[in-house]
Amino acid sequence: MIEKISIVIPVHDEEKRISPTLDRYLLFLENAVKDRILKDYEIITIINNTYDRSEEIIKEYQLLNVPLRCIRFHEGGKGFAVMKGFEEALKGDSRFIGFVDAD
Repeated sequence: MIEKISIVIPVHDEEKRISPTLDRYLLFLENAVKDRILKDYEIITIINNTYDRSEEIIKEYQLLNVPLRCIRFHEGGKGFAVMKGFEEALKGDSRFIGFVDAD
């Protein structure tokens, strides 16, 4: 069984795509926990220079008590967001860290 994984998702004006993306990953990860393939997980969203409702949507998911973090930056591009997400993940106890696009 894998102890814990962190998934980093850079988010830039993704309000139309972020909900379906989170739904699919949360379902997959929850099933992996239920099937005892994975012990724990977290999703780290990096809000990157976004001016739409992406952050609000992510915060609604946080109210559901899912292991989801939301970190906001006003500078940098996608590479910057991925690096910051990995830095955040490295502060924790994840065995594996990866990233996916919001779409």
